[in-house]
Amino acid sequence: KVYTPTGLVRVTAASATSTASTADPGSVVAADGQSVTVATASTDLHITGFATLDGEALSAEEVSQRFQMAAGTRLPLLDGDLGAALEAFVSGVSSAEPFWARQLATSHAPDLPYVNRSTTDGATKQYRVHGWALPAELASADPDTLVAAFTAFLARLTGDDRFDVGYSDEALRQGVSDLAPWFAGDVPLRVATTDGESFSSFCDSQAKALQQVRKRFSYPRDLVGRHPSLRTRADLGWYPVAVVLGPDGSAPPVDPVGHDLTLVLTPSGGATWIYHAERLAPHHVAAIERQIGRAHV
Repeated sequence: KVYTPTGLVRVTAASATSTASTADPGSVVAADGQSVTVATASTDLHITGFATLDGEALSAEEVSQRFQMAAGTRLPLLDGDLGAALEAFVSGVSSAEPFWARQLATSHAPDLPYVNRSTTDGATKQYRVHGWALPAELASADPDTLVAAFTAFLARLTGDDRFDVGYSDEALRQGVSDLAPWFAGDVPLRVATTDGESFSSFCDSQAKALQQVRKRFSYPRDLVGRHPSLRTRADLGWYPVAVVLGPDGSAPPVDPVGHDLTLVLTPSGGATWIYHAERLAPHHVAAIERQIGRAHV
């Protein structure tokens, strides 16, 4: 991968040149629309193949424009602290890649019936924040139980017995905060139900699912691009519904872009909705609130 001012780009074909330029390492010494040549501390690197992290092929001309790799520019260098943090994080999560590849290969988003699918994702998205006063039957519940109540409601609403919601917590956000270009900031949380299952039993299975994702933390953003079986899934990494466990505080610690509906929960029992105002109306969110308590049985 190449670290650029506007993000990461995958290198799919490259070769070392027989000679080295005198330019500083990281300098783009040539870019002709067919290839990009970058100086290194030894020989120059002649790059002829590029792709997005999701595996979409990019031309050298697109890369020069979108990722600021025109001739004469210099790529940003990783400072010592960031490089060390990246190396430590990679060593900590690399063993979890097979798990995440399996999760992504079988991922499926719930289809909220309230969502207005006629709207398109324009450049400007309007999100609204709405505090949720928890019903009496959930007022003393811990965040994990609230996650179970919400996902049990989704299962009943959609009639789907297996789906994924986006998930993140404070440990994940802190871990990837400086490494966001490399690693996913939210991950798929698998929800699976069975006919006639009690809420207590569902809570137990959902707790195990939470334990699995927390143990494996995150995955590299280029995981999809490196697995041919995943490249055809255009929806991977996009979660219409998400759950965020955050710290106590006044501002929900989440970027809602990419989600139609996000539920933010805090240790003290705070609950906040963030929703895409062009796809969900306030009365839809109110209806969701009223119905969640009914799933808690």
